[in-house]
Amino acid sequence: MPEDTQDINSPLSPPMPDENKTVPPDLGVAQSSTNQDPPSTDTSLPSSDSNPPARIPDPPVQKPDPPTQSFSPSGEQDTIKTDPVASSSTTIDPIAPSVSPVVATTDNTSGQGSSAVVPEEVKGWSWGGFLLSWIWAVGNSVWIGLIALVPYVGFVMSIILGIKGREWAWQAKRYESVEQFKKTQHKWDMWSIVLALLIIPATIFIMILIVIVAINPVGRIKEADAAKVNSDVREVGTAISACIANQTAMGVSADQTYSKSAWDASTKKGGCADSATLIQGNYISLIPSGITITTGTSKICAYKATGNEPTLYASWDSNQRQVVTSPNGTTTCN
Repeated sequence: MPEDTQDINSPLSPPMPDENKTVPPDLGVAQSSTNQDPPSTDTSLPSSDSNPPARIPDPPVQKPDPPTQSFSPSGEQDTIKTDPVASSSTTIDPIAPSVSPVVATTDNTSGQGSSAVVPEEVKGWSWGGFLLSWIWAVGNSVWIGLIALVPYVGFVMSIILGIKGREWAWQAKRYESVEQFKKTQHKWDMWSIVLALLIIPATIFIMILIVIVAINPVGRIKEADAAKVNSDVREVGTAISACIANQTAMGVSADQTYSKSAWDASTKKGGCADSATLIQGNYISLIPSGITITTGTSKICAYKATGNEPTLYASWDSNQRQVVTSPNGTTTCN
């Protein structure tokens, strides 16, 4: 077979056109009126010494617009379809809605009971709980604060409310935010301090008045003066009584005994109404201040006048000692 002739039946090479040969009807393609070559539809395998034929292209399809890329809040890449019909239910908004309101609502644990987590901004000392105790507790629904009404433990509960009150208040009532809670507690703190500055001094003043009335210093002073007068007069009276008894035993006459005769150191005799006789005779060490000693018929009296009490008298004779109380200005010994 000549070299320029190829077997058309060979599966390894495409058919070669022959200008001198007529193309069979079943292999020919009618030429268009525009004399353009029609697209090849030959599907025979290429020969080993030629480039492989291009793949028969698919029918032309209208390409969609390129998709727009976006990222969701989670960081994953989403493809937004541009088909107006299909995008009605599947289109993802490239501007994701903010999730901060959901987070804020989740973090607001106020009013959720004792198991709720308390934010650090809420914790701190509560002047309202400490100074107003049970009043603050009722206003903030912290019912454990009513223990402050119990005697003896109320002050301890007030200290506990000062330490833990803000946390309990957050857990007991619902607040829109931490800021609202802090503003509310600030008002309680301010009012408690103002009331404390007004009530505490008034309370102290009232307590002082109660103590003064209970003590009754004026009455106590009068009682002390009367007791002092009575003690002084009785002390002198005891000395006079001892002198009368001793002088009578020594045979001293009644006129000398119930007189103010001067003390005779040699005979140890003297009038028992004489202060020197009472002291030198060792009947008394010192006559109390304000004591007056006077004499009567067979009687010696001692008295002490004060500005608060009636004059107190003590009168003695050889048989008895008598203590009487009489109005001021009475100085008669009888």
